[in-house]
Amino acid sequence: MIRIFRSVARVLTPGDRLFLGGILVLSLLTAAVEVVGVGGIFWFFNLVVDPQAAEQYRALAWLKETLAVPGDKEFLTVTGLLVLGVFLFRILVSLTLVLTQDAFGLSRIHLFAERLLARYLNRSYEDFLALNSAALNKNLISEVPRFVNGVLLPCVQLVSHGIIAGAIGTALIVYNPKTSIVVIAVIGAIYGALYLATLGPERRFGSLRAETDEGRFKIATEALTGFKEIKVFGSEAEYGARFAQVSKRFVRYELIHKLLSQVPHYVLEGAAFAVLMTLMLVSLRHAVDPAAVVAEVSLYAFAAYRLMPSVRSVASSLAEIRFNEAALAIVGDELRPDPPSFAQERQSQAEAPTFRDGIAFENVSYTFPERSAPAIDAVSLFIECNSAVGFVGATGAGKSTLVDMLLGLIEPGTGRVLVDGRPLDGNSRVAWRARTGYVPQHIFLADDTVARNIAFGCPDDRIDMARVKEAARLAHIADFVETELPDAYATMVGDRGVRLSGGQRQRIGIARALYREPSLLVLDEATSALDAETEAAITESISALTGKVTLIVIAHRLSTVSGCSTVHLLDHGRLAASGTLDELSRADAGFRRMMELNRMEDAGR
Repeated sequence: MIRIFRSVARVLTPGDRLFLGGILVLSLLTAAVEVVGVGGIFWFFNLVVDPQAAEQYRALAWLKETLAVPGDKEFLTVTGLLVLGVFLFRILVSLTLVLTQDAFGLSRIHLFAERLLARYLNRSYEDFLALNSAALNKNLISEVPRFVNGVLLPCVQLVSHGIIAGAIGTALIVYNPKTSIVVIAVIGAIYGALYLATLGPERRFGSLRAETDEGRFKIATEALTGFKEIKVFGSEAEYGARFAQVSKRFVRYELIHKLLSQVPHYVLEGAAFAVLMTLMLVSLRHAVDPAAVVAEVSLYAFAAYRLMPSVRSVASSLAEIRFNEAALAIVGDELRPDPPSFAQERQSQAEAPTFRDGIAFENVSYTFPERSAPAIDAVSLFIECNSAVGFVGATGAGKSTLVDMLLGLIEPGTGRVLVDGRPLDGNSRVAWRARTGYVPQHIFLADDTVARNIAFGCPDDRIDMARVKEAARLAHIADFVETELPDAYATMVGDRGVRLSGGQRQRIGIARALYREPSLLVLDEATSALDAETEAAITESISALTGKVTLIVIAHRLSTVSGCSTVHLLDHGRLAASGTLDELSRADAGFRRMMELNRMEDAGR
């Protein structure tokens, strides 16, 4: 448990610890009120059985003298009202403690999920590519609440209810050391045996639960993302069966946990009742004054009544912590309280490198972690500012990898990328990306309005509708949006733009890049999903930007790069040739074959 407490402590911020300090104070107050309440009931029953008991106990004698109560019946009434007041106050303090713990747990779910998302979004592009999106969604939506409700809050309840149980137990030992130690030792030994017996199974089934939960998320994500293909290939039953198999195992492990966590409660209740009955029978057998035995047993009975909820909470908390320990292992390291903030990233944009001369690749190479052959191999070239440059080559030639370096998404394994002679490194990459526009082959659209998708990532109060409409006009999507969509730019596009055609989605993606008014515009097979007429119109609009922005065009159709002043041919990660289209066609046989294939493709369109 000490290891778990240390792991949890590393997750907490100073604000979290301050909140927990308030819970600790409330726990101590609750424990004190519980002890006073248990003692008050004992004294009250003693007065009921023997009105002269006020003379036997110092506390009662002091209270009677302080309150100056004249008669025994009056003192009994006053004592009863005081006990009632203590218990009403206990209810208020206990309710405050419960609500404070609940508020702590719910607020931590929000804050931890926010921190975890910040961790994921601030990962490097290379690291993110190695992650599974379904697993990330599961961690955010499932594992964070499970960590809070199954580890963090049980740790808090373990401490708070442990304080209450310890206070009541200490009071009993002070009152009757011999009997109380025997009772506590017997019940403690029983629970200790149960704890050790369930420790291993709880941890094992907790790990299995985490694995099956990840399986559920993966299958569900695949099924919903690949819905069209599943319908076409008639794979509904197969995916349904796969999900059901994993989901049944998940439910089974949860049920086993419920069983293992509930058994100790009932065993402890039975043991406490058996010990109490044994204590009463033995005491009555040897007692000279049965009334005193009844009063003492009433003390233990009421103490057990107040003690058992705390004992049950301690036992339940230990079971929850063991079962959900896997959640701590999954998200604990990611929840460190010092993620780079989005504000810091935006602030760093002020450090963007100047861009007046050009971009230089100096002998850059890059190899993906899972591959042996380099994706980019010793490439050196220069891109002049405000020029239009094309990259062509077969699939896998390294075009997109080279552009990812240019965008600051990946760092070269060797060599450097320089902007105006300044290395594009960790301190400037975020700021540099803010000055670029990027249009990939497959556009991501959020389930939002057309305007918000064009002004992607911009807060509503900062969206410039004039710029939105101008970007849409340049991308040849304005007429469609303004005349055919029911709410124009306020029309919802659906999940991943499902209500739009592939070409329409692509043009919104181009409008998104142009909305940013970039200094560098990268088109990564951006027009490959468009028909020839629309491609020609967009290419003409983009060509009008020549001299105003730096254009990087990646394409497999040579017509797309016809307006580029320089075209670079890549082959297996190497720079095979550079020049104009005419120069490349005269100098490179591989480029001539590519031109012939393009003519055949264009003829078939």
